[in-house]
Order: sequence, then structure tokens, then C-alpha cells
Amino acid sequence: MGRRYYRRKRSMAGEMIRDTVEVSNLLPWWGVAIFTFILFALFYWVLPWWIHSRLDSLQNNMLGHLIDAAIRRRVHWSQYLAIVIALIGSFFTIRNFFFGQRLNRSGERNVGWFSRILARFLD
Repeated sequence: MGRRYYRRKRSMAGEMIRDTVEVSNLLPWWGVAIFTFILFALFYWVLPWWIHSRLDSLQNNMLGHLIDAAIRRRVHWSQYLAIVIALIGSFFTIRNFFFGQRLNRSGERNVGWFSRILARFLD
């Protein structure tokens, strides 16, 4: 009986990065460019704006200041995720434009790891 492949449980952001790498590996270069632009705009501009607008509406609430202090400091996490997605998308856009073959599982894992490391320096 063969061994089964079990994925480790990761954070939601880690799963999103892995799914982005897998989808970007399957799309053509122009599809990756559009996919990356949409996700980057969503996580870098739209999500922080939406969170700030929701927090501004909680100012009259008794716990509003506490929630505001806890959440506003973590808004940059979505912007960090957007930078990682942009790095993954730019890599696969260039790679899929010049090369036709797809990466294997270890190649996908390496791209995700390298983009996380590079995004820490760019954040």
C-alpha cells in the first residue's frame, strides 16, 4: 500500500501563497499578469481601505478604541501579502512568456519560499 501525501496545516496566508503559486503555474503569461494585478490591487489597496472604513465606523462604540488599536497595527499584513503575490506573479509572467513547461511541486515550493524571503526585504 502506497504512502499518502498529507499537507501540513499552515496559516491562511501561507495557504493563499501556495494556491497563488499553483494557479500561476497553470495559467498562460497574460492570465498570470491579469490575475496578479487583480490580487495585488485587492490586497494592497482595497482591503486596507475597507478595514479602515469599518474601524472608523466603530469609533462611537465602547470597545471601538480597543479594536482599533489591535487591528490598525496589522493592516500591513495584507500589504505584505500583496507584495508576495506581486513577486510570484511577476516571476510566473516572465517565466511563462519565455518557457512553455510547468514547474513541479518542489519548484513551486521554492518559488513560494523565495518570494516570502524577498518580500520581507521589500516590506
